[in-house]
Amino acid sequence: MAKRIEDAMLDFYDSLLAAAKKTGDRNDCLANADMVLERLKHYIRLSKDMGLFSLRQYEYAAAAIVEIGRMLGGWMKKCKAEPE
Repeated sequence: MAKRIEDAMLDFYDSLLAAAKKTGDRNDCLANADMVLERLKHYIRLSKDMGLFSLRQYEYAAAAIVEIGRMLGGWMKKCKAEPE
């Protein structure tokens, strides 16, 4: 499970890098990042359910993921509002 979480985090980071470096329409890269973040949320929740994370560790990770999701959502909203 640790490998899957690590891979998802790196995929998320790669998607953000691609969006940051891309000129023009970034919506595809950001949508991919959103999907990977959702996958990461599920992996974290599953890890807690399997007893791999304590409740305190899960709460910390979940709060961080929620904040990252808010920032990503703001970036997506900004990109949709920009003229093409």
